[in-house]
Amino acid sequence: MTEITHVLLTASTEHEADQVVRAYAVDAIERLPQHDACEGVSFAFDDHPQTGESSVVALVLHGNADQIVEIERDRWDSLVECGRIESWEQVAVIDLDEARDEMGTEYVELSTTVSELSAKMSKHIYETFETHLNAVETLQETDGDLPPIGWWSVLHHLTNQQHYSLEEELLAYEYGIEHTLRNIAEYEGPNEAEERLQDHISTLGAKQAEIRDGRLD
Repeated sequence: MTEITHVLLTASTEHEADQVVRAYAVDAIERLPQHDACEGVSFAFDDHPQTGESSVVALVLHGNADQIVEIERDRWDSLVECGRIESWEQVAVIDLDEARDEMGTEYVELSTTVSELSAKMSKHIYETFETHLNAVETLQETDGDLPPIGWWSVLHHLTNQQHYSLEEELLAYEYGIEHTLRNIAEYEGPNEAEERLQDHISTLGAKQAEIRDGRLD
């Protein structure tokens, strides 16, 4: 039986949570699936229930929940003992077949694949860079006519490599903006989300003349 289990590793600060990913999650992403009990690993940052900081590493583990917890329990306890995290807690176990019945097989399979692929990508990023790049990175030594580089360009390259059209790429960005604005409304309030939306409408409107010049090379 395959299950989806969520385990929260609660650190005291965002910096400590980042160190938990570097010290533990990066290794677990490829190490755990080598066990028969585990089929895949993903993670996300979540908010600390007291401080509100994004200092909780939420593990999403596919496989036999009880066996995975037994495999990892000592490692999680060690993270507590050395002060890396305040606590760890298994907060959910979801039967995969029930999830497929409720949400649809295709949805569950695609969401699982995307989250585990992004976790593997993050593993390589953490191993390559000692510090986080800006989401939109402007490099001072480059020609002023070159566009900024950053993680947005990962989706650009991916849509090209998957042979999506420019319109499909634009739709991906558009829904991504909507998704993020809805998250802002959920966590920071609807007024903040509306203000951010208007700011971006103004920013895009100001670029109306510039985009007619075509791509930046």
